[in-house]
Amino acid sequence: MKDWEQVIFRRTKSLVGLGIGSSAVKAVELRRMSSGYRVVTMGSEPLPPDCIVDASASTGSGLSYTWNFGDGDPTTVSNAMITHAFTDDGPRNVVLTVTDIEGNSASITQSITPPAP
Repeated sequence: MKDWEQVIFRRTKSLVGLGIGSSAVKAVELRRMSSGYRVVTMGSEPLPPDCIVDASASTGSGLSYTWNFGDGDPTTVSNAMITHAFTDDGPRNVVLTVTDIEGNSASITQSITPPAP
């Protein structure tokens, strides 16, 4: 490919993140910019109430999952399954960041209101 073809036809690869929660599936597409990442598109689709979510079927070796439940320090685990008990009620943002072995990461945020303990 000639230099001028690289300029005209060059495409920037996107990073896509997928979050499967107990109530919805969320996806986000990020594009690397000179100053960081920019959200290109984001979407969410609710799951039926009787749906069973088991993230153990997720593929990809070397992934780490950092959960921030908005009520303390973030927790990083090596598989996508985690249990968390809130000590108080009230709305909060839960953030999941998935990082691969090369340090690439994507995050998704879900606003929730947990029931009173």
